[in-house]
Amino acid sequence: GDDMTIEAAISDDNLPIQAEGNTQLLQEFDQVYMRINKNNTSIVAGDYEAGRPNSYFMNYFKKLKGLSVTNNEEINENYTISSRANYAVARGKFNRLILSTQEGNQGPYRLQGSEGERLVKVLSGTEKVYLDGRLLIKGLDHDYVISYDRAEINFTPRILITKDSRIIIEFEYADQNYLRTQYGAGVDLTSKRARLSFNLYNEQDSKTATGDIDLDSLDLAILSEIGDDFDNSFRTGIRSFENEDLEFEPILYRQEWEASINDSILIYTPDPSLARYTASFSEVGIGQGSYSIDSQAAANGRAYKWVGLGNGQYEPIIRLIAPERRQLMTLGGSYQLAERSSINTELAFSNFDLNRFSSVNNNDNSGIAGTIGFDHESNLGNKEKKITLMTAGGIEIVNKDFRSLNPYRNAEFVRDWNIDSDDKRVERISKISVGLKKSEELYANYSFQNFNRQELYDGSKNLLEVGLRKGGWDIKGVANFLTTESVREKTNFIRPILDISKQFEKLNGWAVGMHFE
Repeated sequence: GDDMTIEAAISDDNLPIQAEGNTQLLQEFDQVYMRINKNNTSIVAGDYEAGRPNSYFMNYFKKLKGLSVTNNEEINENYTISSRANYAVARGKFNRLILSTQEGNQGPYRLQGSEGERLVKVLSGTEKVYLDGRLLIKGLDHDYVISYDRAEINFTPRILITKDSRIIIEFEYADQNYLRTQYGAGVDLTSKRARLSFNLYNEQDSKTATGDIDLDSLDLAILSEIGDDFDNSFRTGIRSFENEDLEFEPILYRQEWEASINDSILIYTPDPSLARYTASFSEVGIGQGSYSIDSQAAANGRAYKWVGLGNGQYEPIIRLIAPERRQLMTLGGSYQLAERSSINTELAFSNFDLNRFSSVNNNDNSGIAGTIGFDHESNLGNKEKKITLMTAGGIEIVNKDFRSLNPYRNAEFVRDWNIDSDDKRVERISKISVGLKKSEELYANYSFQNFNRQELYDGSKNLLEVGLRKGGWDIKGVANFLTTESVREKTNFIRPILDISKQFEKLNGWAVGMHFE
């Protein structure tokens, strides 16, 4: 009533149940929210999702719990303003994972966190799975199924997994180290010929209200001194054991001198009279540790044994996780110069602090990026021929200290440019293209692109695309030629693609064709 509507999804069950990842449609069982709509304003309180705004550099998808307000107003016949703001607790942390596949193994493949965490819980519906650059579809009748609670993915028989399959998975997973809050705001002002957009995003971990971790004064001292050098963000996991009445029976160790390393090692012992220590172990990678799981130990839990320096994958250390802050602000717009000509631009400012406990290495926290581009279309000859000339171009410059929330470029960007280093450098991407198009029958487009990373890499790409669709014939061709020069090597990367098919109306629309790549 009174132009107001209320919708809600409420529950008295405090135990959220995640949706299954085996169908294309997703039922959100764990969403509890209330939405109030009044005229041009909408307010959401509870669980909601926030995604990429009208921006090039700002890309994210978050599951949040908090408050969100949006408003759309027409100032007059020519101008419309859209505004939004939110404040919430962020439920997840982003990770982009390149999956190591095995020949003929359709899964399951285990997903890990951005810090190498093995036991993670993927937030339902946040994943994007790419195979050789193609976005896959979830579902038993499509490409893959995923278990969100176990963080495992299986691929269906519709696609064949080999050792050479390039699989990239982007997802959000539950992170319980710190209480993470997020707020954002945005304004879009549009008219018949112009658009102006402003976006602000802030996400940070609390320095005091912690989740599953408990930091003492020594931990805080280590984190305050290391800055962003997380290779040294470890402390010993060995603790002295006090033989007292405990609610649970700990796994106990004694120390024994090992001459080969000129140091003491831990030996599991079930006898409390011999035990002097308890220990917490962390996985450091195969061949990087000196301990492995002791499957013979009759312990009430997981015990570890020393197997030699570099022969195991565990060490008696605790990795210290620092609270982070991620901030990004963008200002962009577009202007229509003529009926079929336009120009667009955007500036982005980032501020990423990887360790809020430390002021060391803060000189590289802030960065800037910018892009500008244009496109134009015009007719050639008389209007009956309907031949269109298309031109476009642009440049993108990224400061070496600029950091995006989530990757904003395509999933295959690194391979498309044959990049062999991820060192931070100033990046410049320039592009110009020209093409011809005759309705839907014929098109041809040529583009030249250059990608330069200061002192490390320079690549030039020539891309020619042609197509013909007439009389049942459908022909598509791509010629992609890349030359690169880096510190280590010079490369040529040639990728031709040809697709030809012929459809026969007399055979009920059946077609025959061939594809070469």
